[in-house]
Amino acid sequence: SLYLRNQLHHYDLTIDDRVCVVNVGLHDQNICAVPAWLRKEQCGDLYMRNVETYLKELDSVCGYIVWISTTSCMNSRRHAQRNGRSVDWNRFVESLLNRLYPEKSFFVDVWGKSSNTTHLDNIHLEASYYEELASLFTSLM
Repeated sequence: SLYLRNQLHHYDLTIDDRVCVVNVGLHDQNICAVPAWLRKEQCGDLYMRNVETYLKELDSVCGYIVWISTTSCMNSRRHAQRNGRSVDWNRFVESLLNRLYPEKSFFVDVWGKSSNTTHLDNIHLEASYYEELASLFTSLM
């Protein structure tokens, strides 16, 4: 948040001018893969606390928060990421945004689109998916 504060000052902008587009979720699921460190049922709670802390930090420097939902994965047994967990965590984040920041947050649900896009590996999608998502935002600028 210090970086964003400095940028606001440098460009003589206000918080109202700043739109933050964010997401966390897929790589965060690795916290669920370390059984010696965290019991399985605790990983969701830790994620939820981390997201709430992250949003509070963003709130101090972002006029608006746009959250891109977590995408689908291939559900490979070799990796920690699970589609069921992503769906649950997406619901949590959307609910949290609606509760804490109803006037300044937007939840962009990309689950369906990502589920129908070719994966390059367990979590990364083909370039056309990211290009299409980027074009959505550039068309709004």
